[in-house]
Amino acid sequence: MAREQDLVEVEFGELKELTNADVSQLTFMVLSGKIEILRATSVQPIAEGRGWAYEEGFGERNISLDDISSAAGNRVWAYGKGHPTSKVMVDHA
Repeated sequence: MAREQDLVEVEFGELKELTNADVSQLTFMVLSGKIEILRATSVQPIAEGRGWAYEEGFGERNISLDDISSAAGNRVWAYGKGHPTSKVMVDHA
């Protein structure tokens, strides 16, 4: 099922899936906190994997997963960095 401007909370040190289905592109905005974005499958990736860092006020609009990472997978995960709870607005078809 698609996310339609859903708020996803990511705790510090937690790896949480931002998507809830296979996607080819998505839109997201970090409303508070800081996260790293990782591309993977529906299986949780290794938390030590490094991703692109996004802080409060930053995100992407209709970005293709191929533009996020060359890693395999049709899901996007976030790793909480530097704040007790990061809040991310997510939208995808």
